Amino acid sequence: MITKRQAIDMVGSYFHDVQSVEAADQAMKDSYRWLKDNYDQMDDDAKKYVDDMTENLLNGVLEKLKVSPDSPNIRKTYRDILTSKGEHVSAPHLLRSLENPFDEKNEFISLSQQMISDTIQYAADFLLDIGERRSASENKYVVLSLFYHCIDELLAALHLAKHHYYLQANAHLRTVLETLDKVELFTKFPEKINIWKSGTHYDKNKHLSPSSIRKQLGKPNFDPIYGFLSEHGTHMTFQAFQARTGILRETNGKVPTFKIFVGGTRYEHLQLWGFTGIIIVANLFLSKVCKLGDGVLNEVEALDALKDISERALQFVTTHLIEWAKTNSLDTQELDNFLKSMDIEKLFEG
Repeated sequence: MITKRQAIDMVGSYFHDVQSVEAADQAMKDSYRWLKDNYDQMDDDAKKYVDDMTENLLNGVLEKLKVSPDSPNIRKTYRDILTSKGEHVSAPHLLRSLENPFDEKNEFISLSQQMISDTIQYAADFLLDIGERRSASENKYVVLSLFYHCIDELLAALHLAKHHYYLQANAHLRTVLETLDKVELFTKFPEKINIWKSGTHYDKNKHLSPSSIRKQLGKPNFDPIYGFLSEHGTHMTFQAFQARTGILRETNGKVPTFKIFVGGTRYEHLQLWGFTGIIIVANLFLSKVCKLGDGVLNEVEALDALKDISERALQFVTTHLIEWAKTNSLDTQELDNFLKSMDIEKLFEG
């Protein structure tokens, strides 16, 4: 391992006998190239030395740029330095982050992903049975297509949640709920498919809006799950604002400074909320598939699948969501009220 003393000596060697500004500039570039190439081979003290030196150098350059005559190059250099410090948005970095694997060591992520994967597989298997064993009809293919659309939405939500995009994942989950209500409507009132296909804009709004569909199905006007996902996903509410910002306070405690998160939320408990939401909605999805397949699916197989997922889901909610919140001294009253409002135990009974 390279020690701090060795790193200092190596940097100093690049500046030996430097006689001009040009030579100093080249020595600076060469020394930083060496530090970068050998950083992983350094011990902790040496790495801290490099980090501190780089931080001080960049801060010094930033201060000089702030008082330099304004120009496009000055502004670009200023932004580039902030980007290197992680203090400015980098679109390429954000795009790459969506391709990076998630931390499989995080227990609740691994457990929830496996559960969601199993739920989707159960549903896909049952949809295959329904497709092959039900007689062909327009209604059948429309409903099957909507169910498969839900699978896409759940997969998108899972991918976003793994990368901390809590609000965006919730928006996809809300689409699943809307789609499941359409499935129920088209199954109960097949004639509504004609409005969906070729109705006027007015007729579609009148008959196929989420609230209108709930009314036609005899459901309460307010759905607590749908409302939560709207408030914490689709709509830019104050709660959504809170999920993507942090407040830093100056030393005098008087002037609040906001930190805006780009590239997903930084709050771990919201990531946990996100996975819990996917589990709940995926369970609803599987229940609807089984209900549609009544008389076609193997009853024992369908009930075993619902029991398997519902038991694991309840265990996840109680062990990882509520207990995690209590362990971290978070107020669980809102969470408890929310779970009671949607009667979670009845929900997971399928």
